Amino acid sequence: MDKSRYNFGIFTEYEHERIKKYVVGLIIKTSSDPTCVEKEKVYIGKLNMILVQILKQEWPKHWPTFISDIVGASRTSESLCQNNMVILKLLSEEVFDFSSGQITQVKAKHLKDSMCNEFSQIFQLCQFVMFLNVPMFRNVSLKCLTEIAGVSVSQYEEQFVTLFTLTMMQLKQMLPLNTNIRLAYSNGKDDEQNFIQNLSLFLCTFLKEHGQLIEKRLNLRETLMEVRLLMVSRMAKPEEVLVVENDQGEVVREFMKDTDSINLYKNMRETLVYLTHLDYVDTERIMTEKLHNQVNGTEWSWKNLNTLCWAIGSISGAMHEEDEKRFLVTVIKDLLGLCEQKRGKDNKAIIASNIMYIVGQYPRFLRAHWKFLKTVVNKLFEFMHETHDGVQDMACDTFIKIAQKCRRHFVQVQVGEVMPFIDEILNNINTIICDLQPQQVHTFYEAVGYMIGAQTDQTVQEHLIEKYMLLPNQVWDSIIQQATKNVDILKDPETVKQLGSILKTNVRACKAVGHPFVIQLGRIYLDMLNVYKCLSENISAAIQANGEMVTKQPLIRSMRTVKRETLKLISGWVSRSNDPQMVAENFVPPLLDAVLIDYQRNVPAAREPEVLSTMAIIVNKLGGHITAEIPQIFDAVFECTLNMINKEFAGEDTSDLFLEERETALRQAQEEKHKLQMSVPGILNPHEIPEEMCD
Repeated sequence: MDKSRYNFGIFTEYEHERIKKYVVGLIIKTSSDPTCVEKEKVYIGKLNMILVQILKQEWPKHWPTFISDIVGASRTSESLCQNNMVILKLLSEEVFDFSSGQITQVKAKHLKDSMCNEFSQIFQLCQFVMFLNVPMFRNVSLKCLTEIAGVSVSQYEEQFVTLFTLTMMQLKQMLPLNTNIRLAYSNGKDDEQNFIQNLSLFLCTFLKEHGQLIEKRLNLRETLMEVRLLMVSRMAKPEEVLVVENDQGEVVREFMKDTDSINLYKNMRETLVYLTHLDYVDTERIMTEKLHNQVNGTEWSWKNLNTLCWAIGSISGAMHEEDEKRFLVTVIKDLLGLCEQKRGKDNKAIIASNIMYIVGQYPRFLRAHWKFLKTVVNKLFEFMHETHDGVQDMACDTFIKIAQKCRRHFVQVQVGEVMPFIDEILNNINTIICDLQPQQVHTFYEAVGYMIGAQTDQTVQEHLIEKYMLLPNQVWDSIIQQATKNVDILKDPETVKQLGSILKTNVRACKAVGHPFVIQLGRIYLDMLNVYKCLSENISAAIQANGEMVTKQPLIRSMRTVKRETLKLISGWVSRSNDPQMVAENFVPPLLDAVLIDYQRNVPAAREPEVLSTMAIIVNKLGGHITAEIPQIFDAVFECTLNMINKEFAGEDTSDLFLEERETALRQAQEEKHKLQMSVPGILNPHEIPEEMCD
């Protein structure tokens, strides 16, 4: 297929015609025989794709009769008609969905205009097929109609209304109005289930693009009440967390970003927010009733409680503040009562995690009620000692959400308090984190870092940072002192693991505190680079003695973790720094000395990719302040990295010429969507709202 896309133009016009006739002949021959269609499904699919790629270059200029040819041929044979529908669907997708970045804008517009001009013939064919009411045709017909429904062209509004009306009339015969769709789907064969799925796609696509053409002013209040109930009862899970092993052999939690479940949650959340804007009283009624049913036991189950709490958390910001306050107080009160009422650790853990999730979703309420906020945070600290599976993770995740959105409240002396709450946290930090796992400790430190970053008094902030990093610094100093006396301590697996964990704590803290973290970075900087050099020598010696396979051993992986975290800490701080001259004069020279020669001399398997990203960040951030060092950086990283790339991709086709354009277009579309969302209260998740808009 790639050959047909890129090489078709090298042939003469005569050869073009021969190729077209040959491909078309093969398709007709193979797809005219129903038995052959099933047996050669993959082969026909490839032929169809080749034909579509040829069409993108030949049609309509050199093949003006293609649409009328294919429509006419479709009336002669059922199996041929079915395959022709597939070809039309593929062509429509290529022209309207996938043309961006693959062909020029002028060419894309020409193809779209041509497709629109031929629209009536395709529509007549779909109409012809739909009126046949043959099960064999209906799936592919609906797919083709869905592609047509996705086209947005104002001059065909009347035809779109006709298309929808006729399709609905046909649908009544195929799927009577009294059909229980859910039951029909669960009991249906594959073809019947596919039909219901295709019907859903058609309706969604048509209503999204042309809904305004067929809307009537109806009283939809009762229907919307049912939709609200459905959304609340079936709300999808808001986030997915996987426990995975990373490249360094460590078991870590990874938040998934683009799974089907999360995309479903985003769509359901947006829908429920709009439904709440239409009638917040009804949304509140449904949620309150379902919560009471949890308390009285008529609907009690972990699944029902989770789903309800995800729905409650999803409408944060969609109500007026006073209504939200009243509603949330009722919810928390009922959930606390439910927690008291239920017996068993498992039940209490589920209820507790849902309470944590909900309070984390309502930062506006927390900011307005300091005593409640303090109570919630202290409760989270209690949960950090609870060893029941998942509770500590949930407590840390909720704590960091609250810290990000209420950060200023923790560094100010609140009414009725004698000191800022951040001081209480730092005074008791050892007790709070003593039962947490390393990854949870890193999350905790990042959360506290957001609070410290909100302190505007530089002297107070520096004192807070010193107190904040006291525990990791004590362990760090102890290891450095031991290494000064006996450098072989840096070959001890437990010591190297501790160094990695301490640096990860620093990375997360730096991410949250920002430029002021310089006071901590300066304290450990030279020792950290000396450790980097020493571990580099250890890794090189191990490779020289045992070959490249030694890089897979746990100790060597831990050493590389220390090197990576060192680079992450430096690049993270540089990207957040606001004094480029100070960075260039005091931090860059020792870094280049420690990193560049090591990168250049190492075997490819032991080179750290973070060196490249760190150098890129430094050059972009410091600009003219680092001009003198550019040749040194370039000499050390360019040639050896280029050799690695050439070996890695030798023989592979890496020519995605339009990748950058597609990524830019996608980014612009996301930015436009974000701007639109900002205008609707509650549409953005509270944790997606910029900090400056929170208070």
